[in-house]
Amino acid sequence: MAFPIILYRNILRTASAVLTSSGDDAGYSPGGVADHKTYGTNAWQGNVLTSPQYINLDALAAVTADSILIVNGNLVSNAGQVKVYADTSNPPTNVAQALYSPTSDFADYKAFPTLTKRYWRVEVSDPAPPFTTKPFLGEVLLGSRLTMTEYVGPDYPPRPYMVPIRGARSDGGHYLGASRQGVARRGTLKFGGKAGVARSQFTSDLNDFLENHYKQGFPWGFVLDTDDSEYAAVRWYKAPDNVKADNIGIGGVYTRQTFDLPFEEAMQEAVP
Repeated sequence: MAFPIILYRNILRTASAVLTSSGDDAGYSPGGVADHKTYGTNAWQGNVLTSPQYINLDALAAVTADSILIVNGNLVSNAGQVKVYADTSNPPTNVAQALYSPTSDFADYKAFPTLTKRYWRVEVSDPAPPFTTKPFLGEVLLGSRLTMTEYVGPDYPPRPYMVPIRGARSDGGHYLGASRQGVARRGTLKFGGKAGVARSQFTSDLNDFLENHYKQGFPWGFVLDTDDSEYAAVRWYKAPDNVKADNIGIGGVYTRQTFDLPFEEAMQEAVP
């Protein structure tokens, strides 16, 4: 069993970075994939059906990544594939992540060997071109994963949704059928159990996530267990509004602290 990972770093949001693309449909731009707005026109869509198409990053200096997370795309429904390039020259031709087929348009995650380069490209293609519909990417995180040092508590439900079933009956009581309704997941990730988490585990990376991302309301990816295919799907979460996310010492002693992350689905979140 692998430790859970959190995905929040995004080199596409590097200050002063330049994002370009192979072409943008009207009302869309490559910067839309990095603004944490996964619905509407705050995204990127290509302006043609030809394959391949891409988004380029010039970070102006070397930046590091080992993961790509794509949220709210249409590559699965479009039979599309993804490849990532990273290089010291522009355009980048060194392959960071070999061609692969995403498995979910809801949220899809792929890890690759760590590289530190200035120029990056996320390329989408159709193995039997052209695309059926114009390729669309709602949100892309390209960065370094944060691996937790504790397992999540047993009260975390590993399934993506709770699905209530609502029955319908006639005035006479006869059964007419049932409808299913998906409910966005909400809950709390609890690490360390009742004993809490050792203070030494609150590294600069974890503190950066807590103070500059989670508590600011930005969405983030979460993978429960990359070693188990049943639980390796990535989730796209955010802190609920007005949440109080403070670390509290166990027994008044701060050598071990609580580490609870209340969350809710972030698929329609918009953060400036």
